[in-house]
Amino acid sequence: MESDNLETRRRYREPVAEVDSEAYFEAYRDLLEAYPAADTGRDHYKTSIEYLQEIAEFGFGTEPEAFVEHLREKHSNRPAFLDELEPAGY
Repeated sequence: MESDNLETRRRYREPVAEVDSEAYFEAYRDLLEAYPAADTGRDHYKTSIEYLQEIAEFGFGTEPEAFVEHLREKHSNRPAFLDELEPAGY
């Protein structure tokens, strides 16, 4: 949970999320919020969306959807990111 690396968090997702899924969701969400701005390009944005889809798997009601809307507003100056959200169902 102390890692600032999304890939590390992804690797330990199942065992950590089983223990405290809410804390995992919050920590993952905090890192993911800045991720789309860390780089540009559709491949980077597609990776961002893969992470979003993973947190949606935990079934936090509407929280993941609200988070995606927050990202959509925060990164509204990144049209390629917004384009990539559409085919992913966001």
